[in-house]
Amino acid sequence: MKSSEISFYIETLGCPKNIVDSRTMRSNLLQNGFKQSYDPENADVILINTCSFIKEAQESTIETIFDVLKIKNKKKNKNRKVGIVGCFAQQFPGEIEKEIPEVDFIMGTGKYHEISHLISQKFSIELKPLAFGDSITKQVDRPLLPPHAYFRIAQGCSRKCAFCIIPKIRGNLINFSLEEMKKQYKEEMAARTDDSPLREAIFVSQDTISTSIEDLRQFVEFFQNIEHIKWIRIHYLFPDKRVFEILKLMKQFSKIVPYLDIPFQHISAAILKKMNRPDDIELFKDIIKQALILNPEIEIRTAFIIGFPGETDQDVECIADFLRNQAIHKCSFFRYSHEIGTSAYENFKDDVPDDIKVERINYLREIHIQTRNELRARWIGQKTQLMLDEINPNEIIARRPQDSPDIDEVVYIRRDPKSLKKDYKSGDIVEGCLDNAMEYDWIGEITNDYHT
Repeated sequence: MKSSEISFYIETLGCPKNIVDSRTMRSNLLQNGFKQSYDPENADVILINTCSFIKEAQESTIETIFDVLKIKNKKKNKNRKVGIVGCFAQQFPGEIEKEIPEVDFIMGTGKYHEISHLISQKFSIELKPLAFGDSITKQVDRPLLPPHAYFRIAQGCSRKCAFCIIPKIRGNLINFSLEEMKKQYKEEMAARTDDSPLREAIFVSQDTISTSIEDLRQFVEFFQNIEHIKWIRIHYLFPDKRVFEILKLMKQFSKIVPYLDIPFQHISAAILKKMNRPDDIELFKDIIKQALILNPEIEIRTAFIIGFPGETDQDVECIADFLRNQAIHKCSFFRYSHEIGTSAYENFKDDVPDDIKVERINYLREIHIQTRNELRARWIGQKTQLMLDEINPNEIIARRPQDSPDIDEVVYIRRDPKSLKKDYKSGDIVEGCLDNAMEYDWIGEITNDYHT
């Protein structure tokens, strides 16, 4: 059998970094003659790019695997293959092979660019790579893509956070070059049509702050000089003094959006020390202060892990006081997961009951919502730049520069034909006004066109 006779479908779970890895697999498969399907029911090979960061992610992965195996077991295509790739496959290859024998092949992290050859060797498939000058786009009936895309600036992590399994799954930090970034950009653009313009480049990695500031400057300059890119967003910073260098970049390059994503993970110095994390709370506060001095419209996203071994009510109050007194615009709370292979698992007992973890998360979330509402009140009636993400018959879904796709707020704009006559497209950037604030999202209107 030849690769040109075989179609594939990729199901991506987990974080945006997995989206980048799936794009690498997609490009490699297409270049080697495979055809892409956008429906798993019609695919010959189904790849599940998995997540294994915490217990909930592992449960979601297992559920997805069994859902896909139901598709495999349908008589419509007796030769259909299912492959488990990525973090879960890297962490539990033996368990998958033993407990889920219906899975046809397993591939961990780090070999996404070799997926075609691995599949061909496993199933005796003859690769038919594209000839020089052939276009991938001729093979693919491409769907509309969102106006943003993720670009990985590094792979792996060399830190030793006690709760985190990622270094064992992904390996130590490897920084990417500008050439690698250009390659990712080329792969992304190959998947797009004129109806799916790329407007926003989002940098992701396990540890963005460990990329040298000069390398990061090169990446920013590359996208700054691409006319159709309007926004550049930087994710996953680490709370140390190098953040101040990132703030200088934000001041220098106009396309970097006013957005600071910096997980603190906790505010109790005692818990942070056990986590093997930075525990200088005054530095945390100074980062927020300097960011707001740089740009009063900047918004800070952070995350906290609740229920780490030994956490007390007093430790939780440290987070509560921090939320009451600091400008935290967006916040995620994660229930601590006692993962085999982490130093926390080896050295501590998971002694905070799950119901207490949930109770503490709900308590902190209520505090954050109250303080967040105060921060958001100043936006009501204000004009802001908006990127149009989705164009639906009755409404448009948009975002401010301060909102990252998939995790932050959106602006709902009612599509009234009397007041909204223009035929807007996804990726258009306009001026809008925020009329009302819901618990998380906004209701707004378009007031003027900037550009498309």
